[in-house]
Amino acid sequence: MSSTMSRPGEVPQARMPQRRNGKLRVAAILKAGEAVIAEKGYEAATMAEIAARSNTKIGSLYRFFPSKEVLANALIAHYHEGVHNAFDELDSKIQSLSIASLADFLLDLMVDLHKGAGPTMKRLLEIPEVLSVKRGEFSRSIHKHIVRTLTLRSPSLTANKAQDMAVVILGNMKTMAAFSDAADQSVRPGAIEELREMTRIYLKSRLKTKPI
Repeated sequence: MSSTMSRPGEVPQARMPQRRNGKLRVAAILKAGEAVIAEKGYEAATMAEIAARSNTKIGSLYRFFPSKEVLANALIAHYHEGVHNAFDELDSKIQSLSIASLADFLLDLMVDLHKGAGPTMKRLLEIPEVLSVKRGEFSRSIHKHIVRTLTLRSPSLTANKAQDMAVVILGNMKTMAAFSDAADQSVRPGAIEELREMTRIYLKSRLKTKPI
């Protein structure tokens, strides 16, 4: 296991077990933490309740996650890994996709992430400023993935153009996630389709390599 020791001012790291039982225990803790934070918010969630929900002794919980902040960081890292895997899948077939399919994949990726972990991620946005670094890393990572995907799809793009396009696309992805929120009844279905079509047209006008 990795050590939880850290230099002054650093946030301690989660301890990731090597044995199967330990991995199952950590998975149960993360699942419970996700549920409790989604229900009560980061501030109101307690390590004691997370321990009880996951049938874990409080000492074992703190051995894996020295603080609630460390557990929240681990949840964000888990979502980050899911996005990373999705982009790897996209990039593996990027040349065979039409631009319309590329646009839809990008928009739907954020919708799926939002639906799969939306309540918890919303709650994590309420956490103290000390965790803003992790949130920033998450957003920057998605931006970098988009840049890589665009460059693979259209190698002639300049670095600056790919960076700028990624900002626009990431904004559209976040908007699509907000539009698709089942709890938000104020967004007309037609608006979702307009955003999807707008993204397709935007990519078609910039990439210009395959028909939409």
